[in-house]
Amino acid sequence: MKMSRPLALVMLIILCCASTAWAMGGREDPLAYADTLIAQQKYDEAILYITDFMKRYPDRFDEAQKKLRQITKIRAAYNKSAETLIDVMTNDPTNQEKKLAMIRELEGYERAPNPAVQEFVAKTKDLALFTYNRAKFEEYMAQGRSLIDSGRYVEAARAYEAGFTLYRQEFTEAGLDPGFVDGAFERVASVSGAIITFEEQGEAMRAAFEELAAAYSGGEAAAIDAAWPLAQSSAASMAATRRFVVDQGRALERSFAELSSKDETVTDNSFLPFAFRLVLGRQSEGRLEGVAGAIDARWANALGSAQTALEGRLESEAGEALAAYDAGSWDAAGGLFSGAAALADRGLALLSLWAHYAPSDLAERSTTLGQAVLELKGEDYLRLRHLAASARTYAALAAVRRAADADERALAAVEPDTANPAATLDAYESSRLAFVRAQREIDALRLESGESATRMAEWTRAGYGSDKSQAAQGELDGRIANALGLSRTLETGAVAAAASFRYGLLSAAAERAVAAIESARTSLDGVPSDDPQLPDAVFRYPGKALSSLASADSILAALRADIDAFVASQASRPDYVASDASVLEWTERARALAASAAERVADSRALTVRASEQKRLADSSKLEAERRVAEARNALRANNFETARERLERARERYLASLSIEQDPVLRVESDRLLSELAATILKTENDLVVAETRRLVTGGRNLYLQGEFDRAESTLLQARARWSTTNSTPEVEVEYWLKLVQTALSVKTGRDIPVTAPLFPEMSQLLSLAKQYYQEGASLLAKRDKTGAIRAFTQAKQKISEVKVIFPLNQEARVLELQIDQLSDPDEFGRSFARLFNEAKAKIDERADLTTAYSDLQDLEAINPRYPGLRAQIERAEILLGFRQPPPDPKAIAEARSLVAAARRIVDSGQVAQFTFARAQLEKALGLDPNNAEASALKDRIATYIGGDTAIVLPSAAETLYNEAVAFFTAGDYLNARVRLTRLAAVYPKGATMQKVSDLDARLSARGY
Repeated sequence: MKMSRPLALVMLIILCCASTAWAMGGREDPLAYADTLIAQQKYDEAILYITDFMKRYPDRFDEAQKKLRQITKIRAAYNKSAETLIDVMTNDPTNQEKKLAMIRELEGYERAPNPAVQEFVAKTKDLALFTYNRAKFEEYMAQGRSLIDSGRYVEAARAYEAGFTLYRQEFTEAGLDPGFVDGAFERVASVSGAIITFEEQGEAMRAAFEELAAAYSGGEAAAIDAAWPLAQSSAASMAATRRFVVDQGRALERSFAELSSKDETVTDNSFLPFAFRLVLGRQSEGRLEGVAGAIDARWANALGSAQTALEGRLESEAGEALAAYDAGSWDAAGGLFSGAAALADRGLALLSLWAHYAPSDLAERSTTLGQAVLELKGEDYLRLRHLAASARTYAALAAVRRAADADERALAAVEPDTANPAATLDAYESSRLAFVRAQREIDALRLESGESATRMAEWTRAGYGSDKSQAAQGELDGRIANALGLSRTLETGAVAAAASFRYGLLSAAAERAVAAIESARTSLDGVPSDDPQLPDAVFRYPGKALSSLASADSILAALRADIDAFVASQASRPDYVASDASVLEWTERARALAASAAERVADSRALTVRASEQKRLADSSKLEAERRVAEARNALRANNFETARERLERARERYLASLSIEQDPVLRVESDRLLSELAATILKTENDLVVAETRRLVTGGRNLYLQGEFDRAESTLLQARARWSTTNSTPEVEVEYWLKLVQTALSVKTGRDIPVTAPLFPEMSQLLSLAKQYYQEGASLLAKRDKTGAIRAFTQAKQKISEVKVIFPLNQEARVLELQIDQLSDPDEFGRSFARLFNEAKAKIDERADLTTAYSDLQDLEAINPRYPGLRAQIERAEILLGFRQPPPDPKAIAEARSLVAAARRIVDSGQVAQFTFARAQLEKALGLDPNNAEASALKDRIATYIGGDTAIVLPSAAETLYNEAVAFFTAGDYLNARVRLTRLAAVYPKGATMQKVSDLDARLSARGY
């Protein structure tokens, strides 16, 4: 086990003691002398003796060894006691009784110890006393500190006073000058007396400063002024007592310094060092100690509580004031800041009480406490001074902000009146000047605050700077800067508001110019139709556009001058105004507006050129239309109807072209009326000729039909139809009647012969020629009685005939030739076959079934035997049924026709024009009953001449526009919209459907399924 350092020291001492030499005693048993030495507690001599004995009497080594073990046992007990003593001294230093008892026990082990042991015991006694006193000193200091911390200041002073007993007896017995000793005891006694005074003064001070603290917390000036005198006097009394105690402690400290300078053996383990430290506290400690420290704690607590209340109230008022300030409650903020300034002024008196420490702790002797008071309370004092000054500045600033708010509200209340722009701009300027005045006031406060900041910098260099004051100064400077910035912002806002208003005036002018230009552009590009007949049309007005553009040019010229003046006025403002984004925005926008206006000028000029050109084209088209109308009239006078129609159509086109370039409702109505009247004149004049020409062609076609000239009759009647349709939209009944007869006859003949124009005419002609050759060859061979050769030739002929009939099954030449072959081949069978074919054809006629085939068969039979009984009658019957032969006159129908003609004549003769259409219907019915009624034809022509044609020569503008749109959609493949436009045309102008171009487009759309 490792030996501790104190134990090692003890063992070293014991071993050293063993170095003393002893001589042998008498002649008795030599070993008995060792017992004598042991009994006398002369252990070192005994050890030496026994060691020498073992050398001289080796045979008695065991006996001597027992004696040594006895001594070792005794010494082990001594060492154990010494070790226990050192342990008590180390771990239980204040147990003085135990330490002294153990020292007595050590002394009992050996009556006459050697000098080293004696010195060890003496030092152990001193060490035990020092350890005890030091422990008690620490106990007193800790107890006092604890009592100070708990606010029991008088008890703390008494706890320190209890330590005045430490080393007191030793100080008395030290053999010092009695006067020196008595002087020290008197100072200690005077401190004890001061503690009694401290107890009385401390209670008075506590009560006075509690009242002052309460007054500070309440913030009432009257209460503070009432509580102050008692607090001030109690502080002065306490300061005097504290000075007396400090003086006594410093005197004790000086006495110790004097004593130690004369006697180097004097250490801190004595009465004086303990005494002055119990009075003044230890310099090594950073906390209040000693009797003086207890008084200081009482002082600091009293003044501190009042200062805490003061600063709490100041902080509360300043906080409320700042909150009110930041909330914009300027009246409340001004009052609170003024109150805070007054309270801070009163607080300065409180901090001045700390000046009582200056004589004892700074002027006479600089102490750590004095320096701390000077630094901390000096800092507090300057901080309060700064707070008072700042509060007054805040109050003034709040007044400025209150006025600025009123001015801001006045600015916000300005109602821009574009009807009276001068008054509005005057209101904005008044607001701007108010904000400039506010800036001057804030600038004065800023200079004052700057001086305060300079003083604060000097305080900081002197070591009395306050982070809180610096922060507060920074906040104040910031709020001043904010207020100045706000005032500038408000000035800028007033300028910006005026600029916005002025820009609004400029922009409105620009908008009027733009509106005029855009109106012109719209007039040129086209606006939606206001004509219900043309809902999809777009109308253009170049004349209106020119008027709008002239107005725009006038506005733009004035606008350029106004913008230049506006930009110049903005540039004259202070930089912080002129360069602000809210102002620059309007300046830049004005410049942009100027650039835009310049573009609009160019745009207006371009549109003026365009409008002028369109106006010129519209007028030119109108003039050309008028020329075409004049040409149409000239052609009409010359009965040149085709030219008149063509010129009328061109006039319609040019009028429409003019209207498409420039919509003119008057021109649209007038042109429609003019062209309609001229078209009616042309139609009436031409229709008189059409009626006569149609009658001539109908008569010629009828005669050709009766002569069997069906092809020529059809051509003539088709001419009559075309001529009639020139002026009439409804078919002419006679033309259609005779044309139907002719075309029926032609349809029956279709396929009976092969026209030269047929694509297979050469091939078919060749086949028929070969068939005839084979037929003639067969007839010749049959005449020569070569029946076999004849049959072979006839077979070849029928083969060629069949090839022709595949393409033309009703071809008369092929069928007759086939019948002739059958007749020569077997006359008896042919007779029976002839009768059968006749009966089958007659049956078809009776049943009104397959009349064309029956008629063809009868004609073929007639070519073989025209005298066959009943054959001719059946052929005429078939022709009547097929519709190309008139039936025999029906007296009843003829009589009814005459009655209808008579009724129609009565209408005509009566002049009832409204009934002419009904009369014509009766005449058409009469001609249906009796197609040869010449009187009905003549009277019908008379009515047609009177009524005139009903076809459309020219379309009204709306209908023409719809037709053109339909054509455009058709060309683009949009057949649905083309049909929509064509349908709308028919609704707007029903007669338009009779025009060829309209009917052609209708047919083309129908062909595509629309």
